[in-house]
Amino acid sequence: MCKSIAVESLTAWLASQERMLRAWCDEASLDPGVDEDLLSRLQQHCTWMSEQLHALDARPLERVQ
Repeated sequence: MCKSIAVESLTAWLASQERMLRAWCDEASLDPGVDEDLLSRLQQHCTWMSEQLHALDARPLERVQ
């Protein structure tokens, strides 16, 4: 039993996007002139992406036919 190729591909893509956005947030947070509202929205989006990754990882394994 294994996860479908579509789920594996989505998980890999989402993980790369989450890492990139988190790096952007970390860098932006070091800027004293950062727009705090924008930074907050970016961080919320990072949290959402992370939750989606956890949800995909928690899916039961699917049988490939």
